[in-house]
Amino acid sequence: MTKTGKRSKRVMTAAFAVVLAAAVTFSMAACGSQGPKKDPNAVKVGTTVKTKIKAESDKKYHSVSYKVTSIVRDSAKVKKYISSYNDSGKSTTIPSLSSKNVEYCVIKYEVKFPSNYPEKEFGITNVALPFKIEGENGDDIESGGKIYKSLSKTYEIGNVPMGYDFYAGDTYKGRALFIMVKDYDMYEITESYTSGDKKVTHYIQGE
Repeated sequence: MTKTGKRSKRVMTAAFAVVLAAAVTFSMAACGSQGPKKDPNAVKVGTTVKTKIKAESDKKYHSVSYKVTSIVRDSAKVKKYISSYNDSGKSTTIPSLSSKNVEYCVIKYEVKFPSNYPEKEFGITNVALPFKIEGENGDDIESGGKIYKSLSKTYEIGNVPMGYDFYAGDTYKGRALFIMVKDYDMYEITESYTSGDKKVTHYIQGE
């Protein structure tokens, strides 16, 4: 790796660390507030969801289907996924968390691209879903009398195709990393796309 490449990686890693550090800051919750309840409209892990992803070939949204197959919170397994990503030579590396109140978790999911999905000569590379994390009713995560800010981001650590290795009819098996309060499951995974001037959002119950 060149000196320029090393510097770029250090810069990107530092930026990643800043974002994650901000994610574990918190403030005291208001006294007397009621705890969140599971959203009955959010689907459970393993449910097939129909959504749309923008195709590179025509810059339009086209239908795909996906399902979150599992949410991994076992620390040993998550560490293996992180180590694999950090060793893959990507421009960013995932740092350790400094707070004992939160942990890394991984969303494992599969996206099925139909055989008629538009593609270019090199195939399809825009395959990852834009997952976000939110508390019940779209609020911040609240646990133990504390409100945890900036836990909404997820980071794709799956083996995203680079070109000439993924085509219409294939299924992408992704992994999205996120931070969550330990032993807390009252959160939701959201995914959305834009249809005209309308935003369509899907919700999956956290575990």
